[in-house]
Amino acid sequence: MTVAEFSHRHRRAVVFLLGALAVAGVYAAFRLPIALFPAVTFPRIVVLAADGERPVERMRVEVTMPLEEAARGVAGVRTVRSKTSRGATEISVLVDWGADVLATQQLLDGRIAALRGVLPATVAVRTERMDV
Repeated sequence: MTVAEFSHRHRRAVVFLLGALAVAGVYAAFRLPIALFPAVTFPRIVVLAADGERPVERMRVEVTMPLEEAARGVAGVRTVRSKTSRGATEISVLVDWGADVLATQQLLDGRIAALRGVLPATVAVRTERMDV
């Protein structure tokens, strides 16, 4: 017996089954939670430092390197990458998945605050979580 013969012989059962599946699909469509963009906390913190027109080499030695060392000393930090340009540096701190990013940012802020005596007085440093 082929599928065509079976469906022809039991057409009422096939129509009932298709109707039941359609009703179940409509019910599920209205009951499932919908989130186009789910809330995601990315395990990345960015440290931004600016100091006017300080040359790249001095910026790297006086600002970037101490900030990188401070970031590497924080628990849960996996990778530290930096980009230095004239008067600015951007340090990406990648945190382990599953770690508390807010707590890691607070620890990093504390380590940066401890560096204030080492960094040049004109440097403005801020940290940002990459939540979105």
